[in-house]
Amino acid sequence: MPGRTLRNSRQLENAGLIEKSQVDDIRRVAERYSVAVTPGIASLIDTPDSDDPVRMQFVPDIQELNAIESELDDPIGDAKNSPVKGVVHRYPDRALLIPTHVCSVYCRYCFRREYVGSNGD
Repeated sequence: MPGRTLRNSRQLENAGLIEKSQVDDIRRVAERYSVAVTPGIASLIDTPDSDDPVRMQFVPDIQELNAIESELDDPIGDAKNSPVKGVVHRYPDRALLIPTHVCSVYCRYCFRREYVGSNGD
């Protein structure tokens, strides 16, 4: 079991979470989107099961780099509703405050993944 948060493809491989054949593909994903899998999360992953739900939530997959032409860079409209960094004001009577742009783990489905972590602003 790893003792530190896993942040790159080699660390994921060494922890048994990806195969050696996946290292280069996952490195490409990590260049675009932050990766962080804590020891606690890693311990919950059924490593032999490639369809393990915890794995699918936290371990990068090359398919994350697939995009279709109609896909939006900002699907929920955060950018146009952010008067200043760290505030999203989409509705007149409420605001979303984002005090940090770092998470302890990065969910692969996160719709703010372009903006959080070491790869974000």
